[in-house]
Formats: sequence, C-alpha cells, structure tokens
Amino acid sequence: MRQLDLPGRSSRRCPLLRALLVSLVLACSAVMEAVAQPLQPEADIPGPVVVAEPEASIPGPVVVAEPEVVNIDPWEPFNRKVHTFNTKFDDSIGRPIARAYVRYLPRPVRRSVGNFFNNLWEPSTTLNSLLQGMFDKAADSFGRFLINSTFGVFGLFDVANVWGLAPQNEDFGQTLAVWGVSDGPYLVLPFLGPSNVRDAFGIATEWYTTDLVPIIFHGTERWVVAGIRLLDARASVLGLDEALQFQVDPYLFLRESYRQSRNIQINEGAVRDTAEDELFEDELFEDELFGE
Repeated sequence: MRQLDLPGRSSRRCPLLRALLVSLVLACSAVMEAVAQPLQPEADIPGPVVVAEPEASIPGPVVVAEPEVVNIDPWEPFNRKVHTFNTKFDDSIGRPIARAYVRYLPRPVRRSVGNFFNNLWEPSTTLNSLLQGMFDKAADSFGRFLINSTFGVFGLFDVANVWGLAPQNEDFGQTLAVWGVSDGPYLVLPFLGPSNVRDAFGIATEWYTTDLVPIIFHGTERWVVAGIRLLDARASVLGLDEALQFQVDPYLFLRESYRQSRNIQINEGAVRDTAEDELFEDELFEDELFGE
C-alpha cells in the first residue's frame, strides 16, 4: 500500500505560502506607516487681494475767524454834541465872518496873513522834523524861517519858496505817530473840530512849547492873534461847505475825512505846495462863492 508523502507535498506548497505571507506583512507595514505619518496641512492658496479704500472725508463747516473790530469812536455821543455846538457856532458866527473876510479883504493881503502864520509855525516844523529823523526837512524849515523872517518881512512874503525851499508841515501829533503812539479814540474839540487823543495832546504840547503865537504875544493880543489865525484857517476851507451840506451825515464825513488826511500826512508827508494852495483857493473858493 502506497503511503502518501505528506511532508513532500507540504514542502512544494511552502514557497507559495511564504510569498503570500511576506506580501501580506509588507502591505500591513505600508498601511501602518501611512497611518502613523501626520497629515500635512494643505497649502494656502492666495485669494484675491482686497484693498480697503479710505473712507471719504466729509468736510465740515468752514469757520472763518472774524477780524477784531476796533471802535475808533467810543465817545460818539459826546463828540456829536460838540459837533452840534461847533456847527451852530459856525453857522451863526464863524462862516459869516469868514465869508466877509474873503469878500472884503484883498487877495494879496489874505495871502500875506497866511504866510505870516505859516512862518510862525516853521520852528515847530523844524523841531518835529528833527525828532522824526528827517534832517533834510528840518534844514529846509529852519532855512525858510530865517529867509522869510528877514527878506520876507517877518514872514509876510514867502521868499524862501521862490528860492526853492518848499513849505513843510510837521507837528507833534505826527511825531508821536512816528514814535509808535496810536491815534486813540476820535475826539471833536470845541472850535477846533475833528481830532483824536494823540493829536489833541500834540496841540496842547505845542501851544506851550514851540508855537510862537503864545511866545511872542501876551495877554489879550495872544487871543486876538490866535483868533485871526483860526479865521484865516476857516476861510481857507469855505469851499467845502457846499459839499458838506449834501452829506447824509456830516459828522461821519468830517470824521473820515480827517482820519484819511492825517494818515496821508503821517505815512507820506503829503502837503500841498503853494501853487496848489493858490489854485485851490482861487478856483474853488472865490470863483464859486463870489463869482470873481
């Protein structure tokens, strides 16, 4: 009886079984390694770049700083009362006398009267020109005083102007302005009219220092001569009366005219020469008022 060779059959099948086991072991190992390895994060995929736009600024209300308003006439109620007094005095006394002065006194005489008072003012102009550092003007004014006081017969004739020395006009109010003193509030002076605190102080200072009228004349004569000087000054502006009558507010017209005139004198030294004065007087004052 043939005996089965089991070991031999088993030995022919072992290589195949071994191969299967090895393959199974390798597969399991690969699976275990894959499970044990950590998961890699997915690469970030850049998306579209969004740029934030700045918020539109909404402009707010524009605030403009208002300039500080300076009241140049804080004493207006008082000034208007003085202006009313001056107007009534001028209507009743000042203007009628000034018109008679122009009508009946010959032109050469009136011109000599004006020259006389202008010559008395030359020392004050000389001193104020020096105080303002205007040495050429000071020399001209002093020269005018010497020439007109001698060759011009005490200033009755303006010989210096013929010789090329034009008249100057500098007062202590202008000197204070050059030194930096503000004009201060507007002020109406009795009989004298428009002024301000600085110029009023200058007038008072000159009356007691450099004005030759109170120095040369004394007692009653002083006030008579001062009155004649005011009369001559009033007659020189008679032509403005008609223009003043057409003003809605003559007080404001005189105030602004005075302020502008003083600013011109202080900033530019604007003074009409003698020829312009004569033309202004002849054509405006006498031709229109008296038909000459």
